[in-house]
Amino acid sequence: MRRKHMSDYSRGVMIVDALVILATTMITYLFNYGSLQSTESIHEEGLLRLAVSPQLIGVGMAVTWFVTLALFRSRDTKIVGSDNAEYQRVLNSSITVLGLLALASLYFKVDVSRLYVTEVVVIGLFALLLSRRLGRTWLNNQRRAGNYTKRVAIYGPISDVKLQLEKYASHKEAEFEPVLTIEDSNDLMLKFIGSNKTVSSDLTHLAEVLSKEDIQVLQVVGVSLSSAEMHKKLHWALDGWDISFVVSPSI
Repeated sequence: MRRKHMSDYSRGVMIVDALVILATTMITYLFNYGSLQSTESIHEEGLLRLAVSPQLIGVGMAVTWFVTLALFRSRDTKIVGSDNAEYQRVLNSSITVLGLLALASLYFKVDVSRLYVTEVVVIGLFALLLSRRLGRTWLNNQRRAGNYTKRVAIYGPISDVKLQLEKYASHKEAEFEPVLTIEDSNDLMLKFIGSNKTVSSDLTHLAEVLSKEDIQVLQVVGVSLSSAEMHKKLHWALDGWDISFVVSPSI
């Protein structure tokens, strides 16, 4: 069975977002207008001189909201399901949609129902945040089974690496899955956890090697007299690659 990755979860969140926005827009529309049938068009006297129906406004708002969630990267695999920045980006995108609608209404002089728009954004925002929170609860249960984790390489002194591995072992629901370790030495020796497999690499090819092993995070732990300079080199080595560089809080 194929191991599930955070990219799969992100796609699932995208589908849920679309369903939440669609359901919120339709239910709120029915509550305000009583039917999905065509209602009297809203004639505007602005630049476009077009007849705009409430249905068109609802569709436009839903599409804009869905696109804005993507533009704000609210489903970025680096934050979705774990970082509070996910909630902040959902909030920011929702406020942006409200602002864009206000500007469009003012500029084109379209008489949009403020009550309808406000209800859609407020209720939709609450529903989106709730769905993200419920998603995290489901995600934590999945991670205990080894799914939707981020594969991690740990760099540092042997004692600190062992301590970090013990922490991961005691938190099965953690988002990180330690895959290999890199000893704090000039010669980078990558040792795979749970096997005798080892791979040697220099800094120039480190990111390429990690990418081939589907490593998504390089975590640095512990300190030494020469570690600060080495940490900079490691960070530079990952430049341009989709591998996160995480530094232990103790550093």
